Amino acid sequence: MKPSFEPELLDEFYDLCEAVLEDDLSATQAARLEELVLGHPELKKMYVEYLHASANLSWWNGLPATLPSLDFLHSETPAESNETEVVEKAEFELGDWAKQSWRRMTGAELTWMQITPYLVSSVVMLVVGLVLGVISGPSPEDATLAARGSAPVATLVSANQCRWESSELPTAAGARLPAGHLLLAEGLAEILFDNGAKVVLEAPADLELTSSSTCLLKRGRLIATVPPRAVGFRVDTPLAKVVDLGTKFGLFVKPSGVTEVQVFEGSIDLEHLPTRFSQRVAGGQAKRIEQLGMRDFDPLAPEAGQFEAEALPNRTMRQLSLSTADGLGKDTYIMSSPKESTGPETLLMVKHTQGTTHRRKAYIGLDLSPLQNLHVEQAQLTLTLEPTELGFASSVPDATFAVYGLTDETLDGWQPETIQWKTAPANLPGGNQIDKKKAVLVGTFEIAQGIRTGTRSISGPELVEFLNNDTNEVATFIIVRMTGEIGGAGLVHGFASKYHPTSTPPTLKLLVSEP
Repeated sequence: MKPSFEPELLDEFYDLCEAVLEDDLSATQAARLEELVLGHPELKKMYVEYLHASANLSWWNGLPATLPSLDFLHSETPAESNETEVVEKAEFELGDWAKQSWRRMTGAELTWMQITPYLVSSVVMLVVGLVLGVISGPSPEDATLAARGSAPVATLVSANQCRWESSELPTAAGARLPAGHLLLAEGLAEILFDNGAKVVLEAPADLELTSSSTCLLKRGRLIATVPPRAVGFRVDTPLAKVVDLGTKFGLFVKPSGVTEVQVFEGSIDLEHLPTRFSQRVAGGQAKRIEQLGMRDFDPLAPEAGQFEAEALPNRTMRQLSLSTADGLGKDTYIMSSPKESTGPETLLMVKHTQGTTHRRKAYIGLDLSPLQNLHVEQAQLTLTLEPTELGFASSVPDATFAVYGLTDETLDGWQPETIQWKTAPANLPGGNQIDKKKAVLVGTFEIAQGIRTGTRSISGPELVEFLNNDTNEVATFIIVRMTGEIGGAGLVHGFASKYHPTSTPPTLKLLVSEP
């Protein structure tokens, strides 16, 4: 069916939705959004779905303080409740809150008729879900597993681009999982344990589920997010035991059994199994666990031997580290709509959106003067992920990021205080477009859906060649998210800048040779 609006209106509609999320919708924009929504049935449906998704995500991430009591939903005899009475009562008590919340979101007064379809559907789903959850008991799948003597302990929430080896457990997304092995050859799998802990497993990996609150990582990587109700969640490895105290942490178990743990938030209790020595590890710390003990390690630094090059005649090799906080280093981000900046940027924000506004690209400038008369043999550029609190991760799939090096050295003089979207070096209007005549691709990296912390690095011959070709002692890098959104109000990714109070700024690790 042909839409009732011109295609150009779709971009305008997406921009206005972005403004709603960014909380900078003006009165004029609010009037225009209302005109589009009420004048076009297709846009009206899209806007209702947009509000529905945004409100649901906001709801489950934490209800506002003004939400009225829902005690009547938790009566002792839900099976005897009259569904119509419950819905009418919920609709009445939630009505004012919904109007207030959506008025804050849109900057415009919405009528009861506009709110009712969303509100009724949300309340019905909530009430029916609560009632059925109490009445129905275990799901048929859980009952089948229990009958076989293998009670479920977790759910395979998603299996993104996964290829499994001979796993003894179901591998379809949504499957209930009893205790047993999962052997992941390719992709990312998200597992939700019944106690509430969430694990994202990265291939190649060998994970054994042992209970609803414990597992054994024999090989591979995982990131665990543990809410308060799941405190005590435990991950064992061949050499270590990690007991979570309410946090987010990452584990990497090498084929040798050597384990690396990074605590992103909160704290953990870490035990070295061969010696039974235990230690509490706080957010921002990292430990490497080996057969003889455990020690601190820098996850941003290369491992011993990583930068070892073949011996070069008459040359001395040494390592250097440069960051945007060193010398004349600089960093910032540009945005396709005006920024309301009140000082130095602590985050370098990156976003590729369907609309024409709120797109973002990050710019990094490194002072290469310490490389005078030196030849770069190996190089690694590392960025530290930090949450921006902007947008919904569910609207952005696993994302690919591209890093470009600016080859037009006449443009290296950009300044963070004055750089603009329309005049930024090598920038093109598209959210993921760069002028290839003025910049060259030097590397790419991936960020899985929903991941907001950790580090990402690029390395390789393209980066080395770019650095060795520099003639003005300044290297400019442009960070672009190549992956678009699968819905509105998508996540804005962020990386720590030189001004971030606690995180490491963009850092270049180098192995260089000198005569």
